[in-house]
Amino acid sequence: MKFFNREKEINKILSIIEGEPNLIYFIYGSLNSGKFNLTEETQFIYSIVVTDGLFS
Repeated sequence: MKFFNREKEINKILSIIEGEPNLIYFIYGSLNSGKFNLTEETQFIYSIVVTDGLFS
């Protein structure tokens, strides 16, 4: 699935993942708003970034 205009959300989630774990975050939205697909896409991007060593 191709995402449109979700770069801001994906970057925010990636920055949260990289930060110090001191809060609990929720992804919420209306039914069929793409929450699951957003997390799947973020997980995919994160796995590429970590595998390529872009996060140190």
